[in-house]
Amino acid sequence: MSTGVSPGGDLRSRGTAAGSGGNKKMLASNILGSGSSRAEYYRVRNEQRPVPVYSSMQYKSAPSKVPWKSILLAIFLSVVGTTLLTTGCLMLSGHVDVKHFPPNRTWPMIVLGAIMFIPGVYHVRVALMAWWGYEGYSFDDIPDYD
Repeated sequence: MSTGVSPGGDLRSRGTAAGSGGNKKMLASNILGSGSSRAEYYRVRNEQRPVPVYSSMQYKSAPSKVPWKSILLAIFLSVVGTTLLTTGCLMLSGHVDVKHFPPNRTWPMIVLGAIMFIPGVYHVRVALMAWWGYEGYSFDDIPDYD
């Protein structure tokens, strides 16, 4: 018994009398080409398939609450990151006297400032866009630490 795919896309049996209608039983060895697997598969009729039920309520989301702790943390990261970046860049360019700061603290200050600045500003931006009601922005996009 050989199997094939009909133009409609479903599996049909060829060359047997049992290949005409009804539930068709196919062996996995026929499909996969190996005789070691003996699992049996049955074709499900159209009337046995469940009909999906859709409701317009499943596409509506509940109003999200404002994650104030996360927003305050993002503001803190933005402010401290901006301060560290600015101070590090001014020390590197020579505009700030390095008598008060050891010169080996410049690059760590810039790197730490960038690490704090980037996520802080990103989350403040998302919070502002969600607050102003821009489409595609929601307070659900900000992690909540409650």
